Amino acid sequence: MNNKLVLLTAVLVLQLVLVLLFRWQTQPTTQKESVLLSFEPGEVQGITLSDGNQEVNLLRSGDGWQVGGYPADAAKVAGILEKLATLDMQWPVATTAASAVRFEVAQDKFQRRVVLDGAGDVPALYLGTSPGFQKVHGRRAGSDSIYSIGLSNFELPVNVDGWLNKKMFALNQSPTSVTLTPADPEAAAQNLVKTDTGWLYNGAAADAAVATTYSNRFTTLQITGVIEEAPEGLEQQARIDLSNDAEQKQVTIARVGDSDDYYISPAGEPALFSLATYIAEQLLMTDVDFSAADTNEEAGSLQGDD
Repeated sequence: MNNKLVLLTAVLVLQLVLVLLFRWQTQPTTQKESVLLSFEPGEVQGITLSDGNQEVNLLRSGDGWQVGGYPADAAKVAGILEKLATLDMQWPVATTAASAVRFEVAQDKFQRRVVLDGAGDVPALYLGTSPGFQKVHGRRAGSDSIYSIGLSNFELPVNVDGWLNKKMFALNQSPTSVTLTPADPEAAAQNLVKTDTGWLYNGAAADAAVATTYSNRFTTLQITGVIEEAPEGLEQQARIDLSNDAEQKQVTIARVGDSDDYYISPAGEPALFSLATYIAEQLLMTDVDFSAADTNEEAGSLQGDD
């Protein structure tokens, strides 16, 4: 009886050891397999996105990213890399080649193809139709399994404008000196500067609220896109020199004839970017009255006495 009990105990212990050993060996694989793409976002050096017709390339450049040779929205790139690195695989919705074509995640029929460079042997990711809100069918190259994953094709534009840093001309701090030099040589330059005693416009006291509002616009300045070829009839309107204690920038603003089409570019460089009409007109000091408030009040009072 005692021998039988000892034998059963030994068998039980052996079974427990085998179970623990099996779980220890399979746990890393299970965790790895639960992620659709296994990579470290910080190791990625390039991203190529395609819809089969268009393609865009994002390249890491120092601490930031470039797209089409221009600064890319680094926060947006980091966000999408983090999202791609944490895509969970649930139970596949389909596992056949015919399904890959139907859900548009096949090698020759897809809505998005994502290729990551520099992070090891990461398979391409094919994205297709959407099964629901903020969901898309996805398949990684080399596998027939198709999953419904938490992603959207709209998050992966395949053009430069979709990844461009729209605030590339914005200053980190409001400028304390702004000089606007019109392209017309007969027009006088306009200067707005902040001194220890307040704002001055062309050497005279300026309305602090108006001057501050105007200066702050350069910290929120956004472009709308990049222009590959300058349009006909483009005419420079003015050059604007900006500076504060830490930054200096010089930009030019141009316009096509009398249209509402405005453009901005780094002064002296051929690159050209589209600019919203209302933003351009605000920066050009159109209809901006910098006159000091007390001067305006005094003038109104004198007119009232008449």
